[in-house]
Amino acid sequence: MIIAPWPQYNTTLVDDDADQQFSLVQEVITRIRDARNQTNVEQSRRIPVLLAVGENLTMFAQQTALIEFLARTEEPQLYTELAVKPEHAMSLLADRIEIYLPLAGMLDIAKELERIDKEIAQAEQERSRLQGKLANQNFIARAKPEVVEKEREKLATQEDRLSKLTARRAELAAM
Repeated sequence: MIIAPWPQYNTTLVDDDADQQFSLVQEVITRIRDARNQTNVEQSRRIPVLLAVGENLTMFAQQTALIEFLARTEEPQLYTELAVKPEHAMSLLADRIEIYLPLAGMLDIAKELERIDKEIAQAEQERSRLQGKLANQNFIARAKPEVVEKEREKLATQEDRLSKLTARRAELAAM
């Protein structure tokens, strides 16, 4: 018989920032891979990717090899913000990260508009849910202030996402 104490939880080993950063990179990779599958891009083919990452430029610069390997892309081109959005490119959002896949010749604009419409509907549904939650006075009164603030941040993220999706849809519709 082996007897040993249970492992003890060590809060000094927890790094919330690293966890959030990894989750963000993971979501970017997932979005790119999902887009590849939706457009039926050959698995062996590497595709170009442009990322507008905002203040996360340094972190993403350290993760380009990982994104390139796991998402089967060319070396990601990183920008703080893109003033001019690439034409004929699939656009995706991972949190506040804008992802552009210039899939010239591989993108069916009608399907892309349909996909964006679905994302807009999901974002609107989530925004409505969050607005309802924040309009509920019982929730505001009983929830901890940090929980309420987190819900407000989620609402701001959804509104930002919705505006970007709507703008991208307008760009594609004009093509």
